[in-house]
Amino acid sequence: MKVPVAPCAVSSVVPVTGINSTLIDVNNYELKGGLFKDVQYAWMSRGPFFTIVEVETGKRIASHCFCSTTADLHTEVMCVVELTGSEGSNKMSHCVLGIRCDVTRDMLCVFDINFSRVLRAINMPSRVLSLCVVEEGEIRYPISKTLWVMSGIIAVGLQDGLVLLVDLAKHEWEKLSSLWHTDYYDQVRGEQDPCSLLPLGVNEEVPNLEWKKSVARQSGAHLSLFLNGNAFIADEFLLLGPGGHTRKLLPKREVAVTSLMYIRRSISLVIGFSMSSFQIWNLSNLSLSLPMKIQAIFSAA
Repeated sequence: MKVPVAPCAVSSVVPVTGINSTLIDVNNYELKGGLFKDVQYAWMSRGPFFTIVEVETGKRIASHCFCSTTADLHTEVMCVVELTGSEGSNKMSHCVLGIRCDVTRDMLCVFDINFSRVLRAINMPSRVLSLCVVEEGEIRYPISKTLWVMSGIIAVGLQDGLVLLVDLAKHEWEKLSSLWHTDYYDQVRGEQDPCSLLPLGVNEEVPNLEWKKSVARQSGAHLSLFLNGNAFIADEFLLLGPGGHTRKLLPKREVAVTSLMYIRRSISLVIGFSMSSFQIWNLSNLSLSLPMKIQAIFSAA
C-alpha cells in the first residue's frame, strides 16, 4: 500500500540573474544547485560559475568564477557543502566546494560568502564528487585520536572510490573573514597557490602526529587520511566486508563515491558508491563496521 503524498505546488517564481560569458559556453555544462540547511539561501553553478542567492527574493549574495585566476576554461563546480560560523552561531559563513580542473589539478576550495573570495584551495589526488562535514571545530573523543590533530574535518568522496578525511585547518583562515584587508591578503591560498596534502597513517603514534601537525602549520599543508586506502590493489577496487574480507573486485575506473553522510550519534560515516553499494565506517576506531550490497536494479547509492 502506497502512502498518499500531497502534490507539490509552485508558490512563486523568483527571477535570478543569468550567467553570461564570452569565453565559456555554459550550455556545455549541467546546471547544478541546491538549498542550504536554513532554506533561506540556495546555490547554483554552471561550469566554473558559482552563485549564492536569497531564496525569497532571488537577490545575489555571493558569486565567483573558478577559472578567473587559473585560466583553465574547463573548470567545473562538482559539489558544495556549507559551513557555519564560529562559536556555534549556526549562521552560514563559508562553503566548501569540490572543483574539477582539467588543466591544473582538481581542488577543494573554502569560499567566504561575505567577501566572495576563495580563502583556501587544496589540491586533490583525483576528481571530487561528494562532500560531507564531519566536524567544524576541534576534534575530541569519541572520534579517533588519530584525527585530534585536525581543526575541523571534511570527508571527501573521490572519483576512484577513495574517501579522504581532510583537515579544514579552520584556525588558519577563519581570522581572514573577520579581519579582511590587504595586510592579510598574503595569507590567502587561492586557486593560483593551492595547498598540498600531508597524509596521516591510521596507526601513527601521537608524537609523530603532533610533529606532522607542526609541519603542516609551518608549510600551509592540510593533514589528510585515506579512510579506505586499503581497498585498492594496483588498479582494482576491493569492496570490503567485515574483517577486511573481499566481497567484490572491480576495475578502479568503474568506482566512484557518489554520496557521503555523517551520523553524529553513532560516530559513523556512510559512503555510497556508484555500483549500487554502500559502507558504514566507524570514525571512533577508523574501521569498517557495516558493508551492504544493494540490488542491481537500483542506481548509484
